[in-house]
Amino acid sequence: MTKRERMLILALKKNDMAFLHKAFEELSPQDKFDANWHLQALMWQLERCLRGDTRRLLVNMPPRSGKSIAASVVFVALALGFNPKLRFLCASYSKELAIVFANQTRQLMNTWWYRALFPNTRIDRNKNTETEFRTTAGGGRVTTSMGATLTGRGADFIILDDPINAEDVHSPTMRDRAERQGVERALRKTVLLTRLNQKKTGVVIVVAQRLHEDDLCGRLIEDGGWTELILPAIATKSRIHWIGEHKHRPRCAGEVLQPNREPRETLDQERETLGSARFEAIFQQAPVPADGNMVKAASLRYDIDPPRERKFVVQSWDCASSLEEERSYSVCTTWTVVDNEYHLLD
Repeated sequence: MTKRERMLILALKKNDMAFLHKAFEELSPQDKFDANWHLQALMWQLERCLRGDTRRLLVNMPPRSGKSIAASVVFVALALGFNPKLRFLCASYSKELAIVFANQTRQLMNTWWYRALFPNTRIDRNKNTETEFRTTAGGGRVTTSMGATLTGRGADFIILDDPINAEDVHSPTMRDRAERQGVERALRKTVLLTRLNQKKTGVVIVVAQRLHEDDLCGRLIEDGGWTELILPAIATKSRIHWIGEHKHRPRCAGEVLQPNREPRETLDQERETLGSARFEAIFQQAPVPADGNMVKAASLRYDIDPPRERKFVVQSWDCASSLEEERSYSVCTTWTVVDNEYHLLD
């Protein structure tokens, strides 16, 4: 081993962020790593899970913030390096996505620098498949999807990353199906927690972006008992975030989370494209209630005597475009506006 290689191994031993940086270069060599403070905050919370200080961790961050690579790939490899006897059960909404994370973990563990850093951690050649690999010490990683059965396996760590498809979350039927079929009911009613090898020390980590007020994360927050790392793309209020032992990072209201990757101008464009409701959910981790952008029934009143003065009258048309036999009607509403009040005439 060269002097430079020895210096690298020494740096990786001392610093989780250095390990994350090296892992990112290995997995995504075409991209530049941005060692932003939010990743320090995430790695610190994951370290607390490994130390046993935190047993239930909920992570909500915007898309493309590095949360999945850090939690579902790097953390698993790092933890198995320190203790190759640990067992992980990792699940995502699709089997394909879960396998991607598993393959990336395997890729890291097969690099020369990982093997030099953790000489006692090796993948067992006799148990090394797409959905499961085992270490020679008896630990390892089992990978599955949310729709699959999560029982039958014991684990020290359960990691749920992107637990529900973004296309399904706005459907009450799909959310209820997720509750009936598996992980949400299992998590909230302790069925899944019985898969933990040690109930008192086992760890569950949920990593996601918010998509709906009634998604899994929303229900877990309502239930309570979770350490929450919730970082919106644009801070809505000033607060302090811990990024290490005795180290914290203040964040002011209005501050952008990743100014180098997503400056305010980019986020404003995203808001314009997605609309305020979706932007608040996906980027701000604060889903607006289903009626939050609509006129509420309580705001309406019957106008027995409509105003006779009608200086400004407007019509709003919603035209049916479907050719289906049971298509919706075309609808027109006619309004007059008087003193900032809107009166429906017809």
